[in-house]
Amino acid sequence: MDVMRIYGVKTGDAKYHEQMFYGTAAVFNVLEREVSVYLRKYKLSPAKYNALMLIKHQAKKEGIRQIEICKQLIVTASNMTRLLDKLEKDKFIERFPHRSDRRVNLILITKKGSDLLDQVWPGYVEKVKKLASKLPFSEQKSLSQLLLKWFSVLNL
Repeated sequence: MDVMRIYGVKTGDAKYHEQMFYGTAAVFNVLEREVSVYLRKYKLSPAKYNALMLIKHQAKKEGIRQIEICKQLIVTASNMTRLLDKLEKDKFIERFPHRSDRRVNLILITKKGSDLLDQVWPGYVEKVKKLASKLPFSEQKSLSQLLLKWFSVLNL
């Protein structure tokens, strides 16, 4: 069965751009669904998990600006505010105003948030490896290189 037919994409030599675009979207949807099932055991969504990981690894001791999280996760400011409200309510993060500009919120992960990520990480890595292993290692490597190249030329 032609998997692209599900998306109304006709395949063939002249349609590689569509196959590439919709194929990437379809793979992302499947991967996100599988990861969501794993994260649900920890009462996390992929969005919460990604935000916590970003905060943990980029905030350092001084914190990370809320707007920077929005940019890196490609999320609107209002959606990020709601997400951070939930994380703060669960005591996974702390928000505080910037010393010199009180309009700017800085975000830090709490010990509770960091401990949760440490608990989730081993199973998360195993889930990602299992999903990647559906392709032989040589194809994983080639696909990784192609996606990184595509990402870099898109100037995202």
